[in-house]
Parts: sequence; C-alpha cells; structure tokens
Amino acid sequence: IRAGSLILDIDAKISSEARSDGNAGSIDVQVTGAASLLHRSQISSNALGFGDAGSVTVRAASLALDDESKISSDSTGVGNGGPVDVRVGGDLSILNNSAISSSATSFGDAGSVTVRAGALVLDDGDILSEARGDGNAGSLDVVVSGPMRLSNGALVSSNTFAFGLGGAVAVTADSLTVEGNSQISSDARSSGDAGSVTVRVAGSLNVLDRAQISSDSY
Repeated sequence: IRAGSLILDIDAKISSEARSDGNAGSIDVQVTGAASLLHRSQISSNALGFGDAGSVTVRAASLALDDESKISSDSTGVGNGGPVDVRVGGDLSILNNSAISSSATSFGDAGSVTVRAGALVLDDGDILSEARGDGNAGSLDVVVSGPMRLSNGALVSSNTFAFGLGGAVAVTADSLTVEGNSQISSDARSSGDAGSVTVRVAGSLNVLDRAQISSDSY
C-alpha cells in the first residue's frame, strides 16, 4: 500500500491471514505524510493454523495509534510470529492500550520488533514481543533520535510465559523518561531465561513513580 496520508478508524483493517496450512502474507505500508490508527484499527499479519505469520512493515512521516489499535504479526497456531518493522520520521504515539507487537501463543517463536522514530510517546501503550506457548520471544530494537517517554503502565518488553527464552531488548534515545508503573524489560515467567536489556541515553534518563528497567526470571 502506498499513500500520501492514511487514516484507519473504527475496527478498520489492513490484514493478511492464513487459516490453515499455509503462511500468511507480508504487509508493506508506505505513507509519505501522517498515518493514524484509531478505535481498534489494525495493520496485521496473522497465522491461525500450521503456517507462519508474515512480516509487517510500516513507514510514515508521523504515526499515531490510539484506542486499542495495533500493528502486529501474530501466530495463534503452531507457526511463528513474523517480524514487525515500523519507521517514522517524526512523532510516533502509542496510546490507550494500543501496541506494536509480534506474538506466538502455541509452539512457535515470536518475531522481532524494530521501531525508529524522531520522538516516541507510549501512554498506556506497548511495544512487545511475546511467546505464550513453548517458543521464544523475539528481540526488540527501539531507536529514537529525540525524546522518548513511557507513562501509565506502558511497556517495552520481550516476554516468555512457558519454556522459551525472553528476547534481548535495546533502547536508544536522546532523552528517556519511564514513569507511572511503566517498564522496559525482558521477562521469563516460567522455566526459560530472560533476555538482556540495554538502554543508551545521550541526555537525561528519569525512572520515576514505580517504573522499572529490568531483566527477570520467575
């Protein structure tokens, strides 16, 4: 998909799905101006059977996700979640239970998630790679040339909930504030190992009000 601007609103979708043995297709969205996903809208590749989810690529000058919207590659069958790559020249906001994510809920691995932005705000929003079955979580790589802020329980996290490994998490920003129960983390919540967490900030780093940067195995 190529467009000068893009608005998805009220359960709108750009999606690829594989419901049986095959793989889901890749999604590539390029927007020269502003893009907005609102009210549970999504750009996604999903595998529901034995195949893998496809890659999801989004490019925009600015990007807003609000009200439970998502950009994702997910496997709910036995396959792997695909990689997600989002690059925004200016402001990226992920708000109100919205997310950029890759997940696998059965035997497969979750995919990697790459985010680039000029400025990034996560307010009750997430950047995630999660394996909820036997597979491994993917890596997260977030680079922000300007300020980055996480608030109101926002997450930048790679998590595994069963036998797999948590993925590596890398965050680079000019300035970074993590506050209000927000987390930058890699967690293994069963028998696997958590991944590494690396944070590089050129200017000020503030971790406030029950926020944390952590790598934990439970």
